[in-house]
Amino acid sequence: MKRIILFSTVLCLLALSFAGCKKEEISPTHAVQTENELKALIEKNRVQRIYPLPLKAGFPNQFPASQGTAWSFSNGFIYMHYNGSIPAYNLDYLVYYAIQSVAIDNGTSEPSLILYMDIP
Repeated sequence: MKRIILFSTVLCLLALSFAGCKKEEISPTHAVQTENELKALIEKNRVQRIYPLPLKAGFPNQFPASQGTAWSFSNGFIYMHYNGSIPAYNLDYLVYYAIQSVAIDNGTSEPSLILYMDIP
């Protein structure tokens, strides 16, 4: 009899503990939402180059051919893989973006994703 009561009690406690453990869903931040949007845009348009630009800077006449071809995303940041350095850009500071044909310093032009960032 004691075994049945003990077993029932343990079973009830287990059931209550599992019922009380609900996984909280965390909504993605604005930067992560932007990251997902850019990933989809890059895939859809087969973007081969990305150039982040400060919003206040002028648009360059030419972009370096050695830059803009390698990048990665993580937690709302885009990391540009340049020769020897990997600057990170917080996508919370992205004001707008556009796919534009830009002149490359090797004499060609390519459609590229330009990220207009509100950075100093």
